[in-house]
Amino acid sequence: MGRYLCAVALAVAMSAVADAAKPVGVGGGKPKPTCQAGLDNCLVCKSKKCATCADGFGLDNGKGICVQCNAGDGCIACAGNKPTKCTKCAVTTSKRGLFVDAKGACQSCKDANCATCLDKSGQCKACLPGYALQGSRCIACGAGMVEVRGRCKRCPANCQSCASPASCNEDGCNPDGFEFNPTTGECDAVAPPPEAR
Repeated sequence: MGRYLCAVALAVAMSAVADAAKPVGVGGGKPKPTCQAGLDNCLVCKSKKCATCADGFGLDNGKGICVQCNAGDGCIACAGNKPTKCTKCAVTTSKRGLFVDAKGACQSCKDANCATCLDKSGQCKACLPGYALQGSRCIACGAGMVEVRGRCKRCPANCQSCASPASCNEDGCNPDGFEFNPTTGECDAVAPPPEAR
C-alpha cells in the first residue's frame, strides 16, 4: 500500500512540474484573468472585466468581479465593494412594494396598498390593482367606481360594479329596477310589472 501511495504522489508532482513548464494558455502556467459573460454571475464583460452582474450580486469595480449581496430580504443589487449596502430592491405588482432606504436596506413602502415607491422616502408612486393614487396614498375605489391607470373612474349609470367605465359587470347593475343588457354592457331600466301601473 505504501509503495502505491508513493507512486501516486510522484505522478501528481511530475504532472504539476510539466504543467508549470507549459506556456500560459496551453493547459498550464498561471492564466491571465478573463471575463466570460454567463460565468461567475457576470452578465456583461468589458475590457476583460465584468461590467454588469446578475440579480443578487454587486459589481466590485476595483476588481471587475461580482460579489454576492447580503443586504437582506428583497435586495437584488448591491454595491460590490459594500455587499451589505443595497442599491436596488425587487419590484412587485401583487404585494406591497419595497424601496432602498438611506442606509441601503430594503424597506416596505409606507402605504400598505402601494406597489412601487420612491427610494429613501418610501413615498408611493403606483398602487396595487384596485387602488388609485391620491397624493401619496393609495385609496380603494368605492362602489360604482373602477380603477383605471391609477385613477378611480365612474362605472356606467345605474351600475354598482364594473371592469371598465364603459361596461357594467353582468351582476353589477343596481338591483332596484335595473338589469344588465349584454348587447350594450349597460344597465337598462326594467319595466314595472303590469299590476304596479
